[in-house]
Formats: sequence, structure tokens, C-alpha cells
Amino acid sequence: MKNISKLFVLSILVVFCGATLAGCDMLAKSRFTVTHPEGVGFTFARIDENGTGTVIDKGKDFRFIITVNPTHEGTLVVKASGKTLAAAANNVYTIENVKSNKKITVEGLTPIEQG
Repeated sequence: MKNISKLFVLSILVVFCGATLAGCDMLAKSRFTVTHPEGVGFTFARIDENGTGTVIDKGKDFRFIITVNPTHEGTLVVKASGKTLAAAANNVYTIENVKSNKKITVEGLTPIEQG
């Protein structure tokens, strides 16, 4: 019976320590990647003061502009990891308080038919 009790306690410790270590890894991460949108019909530009490129520090805001090319039209829909973002003035978008990796997508644009 003592061996079963020791085995049970050891199992609980392994599960607890494993869960704790996984949680600590998420807490320790301090920088995240924001994947820029790909596609035609628009241009993307990061405009915030928190850096350049695709990396952002935890808790910072990621600001960018989407400009629709004159060759395209439609209702612009911009999302960050599936969540629709609202544009401020001049098509400026903000992902506030970044705490995980994000992927920006652009939808709703089609080429203007020439005719």
C-alpha cells in the first residue's frame, strides 16, 4: 500500500510540475509576432512607435495602415486572428495590448473591371 501511495504522490507531482512549467513558459514570453497580410489590391504599413517589422513587445499596441489600391474596390474588412478591427481616421488600425501572436488578414476587395 505504501508503494501505491508513493506512486500516486509522484504522479500528482509530475502532472502539477508539468502544468506549472507550461504556464511559466507563457508568462515568460515577452515578445510576439504579428504576421502581415498578404494579397493583392492593398498595401500594408506599420506606423506605431513600438518598433518595425513583425515583432512587438508584450502589452504594446500594434498600429498599421491598409491602403486600397486604385485597381480594387469593395468593402474592406481587416481582421487580427479572426477578430474584425475597426479603422480609425485614415484607415489606421490598432491591435491593442498584444499578448499573443497575431495574424492580420484583409478581405472584401475585388479588382475593378476594365471595360
